[in-house]
Amino acid sequence: MKKIVVGIDGSKESFDSYKCAASLFPNEEVSLNSVFIRDERKTQIPFIYSGAAYDIAYERLYIPVDPQLAKTYEKLKEDNKIFADKCIKMCENIETGEHVKKSGTVLEGEPAEELLNFSKNFDLLVLGQRGENAAYVRELIGSTSEDLIRKSLVPVLICPGDIINLDKILIVYEDSISSENALNYYINHLSVYNGELTILIKERYDELSNSVSQKVMKLKTSERNITIEHCKGSLANKAIEMMEDGSIDTFILGSHGKHKLTEYLLGSSTVHIIRKSSLPVFIIH
Repeated sequence: MKKIVVGIDGSKESFDSYKCAASLFPNEEVSLNSVFIRDERKTQIPFIYSGAAYDIAYERLYIPVDPQLAKTYEKLKEDNKIFADKCIKMCENIETGEHVKKSGTVLEGEPAEELLNFSKNFDLLVLGQRGENAAYVRELIGSTSEDLIRKSLVPVLICPGDIINLDKILIVYEDSISSENALNYYINHLSVYNGELTILIKERYDELSNSVSQKVMKLKTSERNITIEHCKGSLANKAIEMMEDGSIDTFILGSHGKHKLTEYLLGSSTVHIIRKSSLPVFIIH
């Protein structure tokens, strides 16, 4: 059974990503868990009233909380709880196939941190491309989504809509371990869809091309159309061009390039594609 967790924040994008996740593995049993993180930073009384501030003489200061202010924050916290429960209920009411077993969870804390910890025991973390601030510039993704992409211990799927099409998949393959893992993810989880696969690779990387060719050789015994395409310039720019001319439906990317410095840094191709993409993107670590 595939275990999928979907981050929900009440935005249309997050509900669309839930629908996307529900339709992802139609031929397998799926456990689909919607998770709403109640952001404690939005419902806590401001720090200055907490009695933890100090003046210049290091004497403890305490500014009593105005009763009306305290009531406002109590009401805000209660409303947030009601809203979270409502969002989980909305997910439960979304129509899915009988193969999908639905559940919901409400947690409290900092969203990225809580979702990161919660998703450790799942097979896939699904997120909307943007969240509550979806009215902003098209090239930006939500800060929580980007943080999770960088740190997640499990594969991440970014969904800009509620439909996912796996007929024409593009793997952007660089000389890195995560690119290798991206190809393995396709072979182990998505190759059953028997659609077209294009592997985009740097020109003149003959040794790398041979390695990739050997990996997909078994897949070529089926009727699947597999192409290894060589790129002269930027892999990311070429990938976006292929998206814009309708050559592909879905991206699979390794999270890090060849010159990864730390676990927090993403490969430049990955960042560029995630921010520009209007298609679903799998990010594999």
